[in-house]
Amino acid sequence: MENTPVPYYPTTGNRRSQRVGIATSGGNAPALNAVIHGATQELNLRGHEAVGIPKGWDGMIERQRLIRLCDLSHEKLMALVYTGGSELRNCRTKIGYEHFPKLKRVIDGYGLDGIIMIGGDDTLGQAARLNRQKVLQPVHERNNRNTSMFIGVPKTIDNDVEGTEQTFGFESAVQAVRRQVIDMKTDTRTMRRLGVIEVMGRDAGHIALHAGYAGGADITLIPEFEIPAKEVANRVADILLEQEYCVICVGEAYGGAEGNEADGFGHKNKQDAGKKLIALLKEQLKTHPKLRKRRLHNVGTSLQVVGYDARDGSPVAFDSILGGQFGGLAAHLADREKYGRMVSLQNGEITHIALSRAKGGRVVTELEYDPVTMRMWNIPKGVVPVVLRARRKAERAMRGHPA
Repeated sequence: MENTPVPYYPTTGNRRSQRVGIATSGGNAPALNAVIHGATQELNLRGHEAVGIPKGWDGMIERQRLIRLCDLSHEKLMALVYTGGSELRNCRTKIGYEHFPKLKRVIDGYGLDGIIMIGGDDTLGQAARLNRQKVLQPVHERNNRNTSMFIGVPKTIDNDVEGTEQTFGFESAVQAVRRQVIDMKTDTRTMRRLGVIEVMGRDAGHIALHAGYAGGADITLIPEFEIPAKEVANRVADILLEQEYCVICVGEAYGGAEGNEADGFGHKNKQDAGKKLIALLKEQLKTHPKLRKRRLHNVGTSLQVVGYDARDGSPVAFDSILGGQFGGLAAHLADREKYGRMVSLQNGEITHIALSRAKGGRVVTELEYDPVTMRMWNIPKGVVPVVLRARRKAERAMRGHPA
């Protein structure tokens, strides 16, 4: 007598097979495809139908033909784990009230029980709003009477989404920038120059902070901690006097650097942070007496702007795994009809929180960045407060105040 194999996920009760849409929106990020892989495979294994919505919100508004992800060959499904970009393609559209009627008609026509939405804080904020206002409804009534339509998966290389300790794509971006920092060090050491690497990240300095430390940048400057130009120049001078070259990793929004263009959500582009920093430092360094004595006051400069290439490659292993498991948990939540949630990394564990908590603004804190050394701390976060308390005590004593 043959043994009957145990099902992948045995279920009890009257569980209905669902048709679940998967969409990606916002900027590119390594491991978008890994999320699609994890969600699709998990939905397949649980007897649900996974369909892709091309071009994110644009695809919904334009009623693009759905892609039957559930029919992908094993080979194509496996390839999603390590390939960059999104097979479903993205958009940067802002959903307004004028889009609501068409969105409702299209989603009703798709016959979807729910949507796994992969995007940044803007995308997830829109999904949470649509949930809250009950604009879209699942095609079938759920056992738990939950009427939310979306499950969110946070995506951004900037790592600035509140509610999760890390987003997929961040590690890949850090690795890409780290390589640029190391290459810059090779060039500046050989040519005896001041090198500056300007890094993406919008108003958050996470990429610059991590890549600067891991790549051995002498100084890292991030928008969360503006340091007086004279202090930066003095630190650069000390480094030049010691080794005759210096490498600075700077976040693209440092010094309030801002362009004139803005996206549909009002985010202005960041530009020229590195260029402005070089000009400022050259002005400060040319009158430095010790540099003049060593003929280093007119040091040559190099500028490297790391733009979209930080997010356009294949994901590193960590992001492939994190993205895949983010997608897998999103599928699990859909299977359990727990819509209205966002996948999240909390205390090193992949879990989920209310989608309504998705927002931007997660920035680097004093527990991560040391403005004295102008780098990431060498000590873990739990020890940093001890050093900060000692510094503040010393500052009070220097000002003549009692401890």
